[in-house]
Amino acid sequence: MIYFVDEPLHTEEKLPDIDAFPKVRSPWRRFFARSFDLYLYGVLLSILQSLVFNINILNRTSGGNILDSLIALLFMIIFEPILLMIFGTTPGKWLLGIRVTDPFGDKLSYKVGLERVLTVFWRGYGLSIPIYNLVRLFKSYKECDAGETLDWELDSVVHLKDQKKWRIATYLIAHIVLFGVLFLTFSLAALPKNRGEISVAEFSENYNEFASYYDLAGSKVLDDKGKWIGREMDSSTIYIGLYSEPPVFEFTETGGIMTGFAFDVELEDSEGWQSSYRNEIILSILSYVRAQPGNSLITNDLEDIIDQIIKKPFEDFQYTSHGVIITCDYTYSGYIGQTGYGTLFPDEDKEKYFKVEFRMYKE
Repeated sequence: MIYFVDEPLHTEEKLPDIDAFPKVRSPWRRFFARSFDLYLYGVLLSILQSLVFNINILNRTSGGNILDSLIALLFMIIFEPILLMIFGTTPGKWLLGIRVTDPFGDKLSYKVGLERVLTVFWRGYGLSIPIYNLVRLFKSYKECDAGETLDWELDSVVHLKDQKKWRIATYLIAHIVLFGVLFLTFSLAALPKNRGEISVAEFSENYNEFASYYDLAGSKVLDDKGKWIGREMDSSTIYIGLYSEPPVFEFTETGGIMTGFAFDVELEDSEGWQSSYRNEIILSILSYVRAQPGNSLITNDLEDIIDQIIKKPFEDFQYTSHGVIITCDYTYSGYIGQTGYGTLFPDEDKEKYFKVEFRMYKE
């Protein structure tokens, strides 16, 4: 039955009976449409976190992932009513041929759209509460498959344009495109902020950015001359380290262009655990070598170097990458063992000596 309304309804007039409309069952199609929307919101969130707030999504904790899922749902609550009000559909629904209207075939008001998505979040997704959300999803599936009116459809009507197979193919392609966008986002986030022939100040900015991105920031940061200065601490920050002071960085600069970098650490009869200084080495390589001309989003020949530094601490190495020679030499005695954390343990019965010499310079 189709209703045409030329004038505003009088208060005594009744809305059309929603139950009289043919029910769009297709529970899986509707589920995957909403899943795509949530995936899209998650991608948008990842872009915002990676490129604006310098958050490393790949190193998120379980708690962080749960928080991200809740934020994606919040995005859905904010944006879906707007999309339904303007377009009558969402990206996921549009891909699969679904649109939503009021009983008269008009687009939903923002209020009705908001009430609809809030009810979906509550009755459809069970507020994302573990176990309960699975129960609600299953019950919603059964109700939809049986042609019953779902709780969030009391003031709206779902229409299915068609079920052509090309929509499934387009849906899958859209997923692949979003995955590519995520890959591009992570690649961009892994590039230093300053690239090309950089100065010491630009190196320092790269270093501080990477230290924050990889959660390796200590109690000090580099100033524009490459010198360590104290960073502002807050109550939510915890600094962990095996030594109280970072190594002193030395630079060579020609015509405002950084051409070399070095640091040495030499200790005698130190009773504490000894770090390999691999964090400083890795961050320095990323900040300088990754910034050199010729690096791209796709190619990254530094992975082998960084992998060795992580897996084989205290082992000498020499590499050449993008015109930069990288060397590191360790000399130590009076220590026993090492762990995946890059740590040497002192032998109480022996004299202890430790030295590391790290260099980067252009060929």
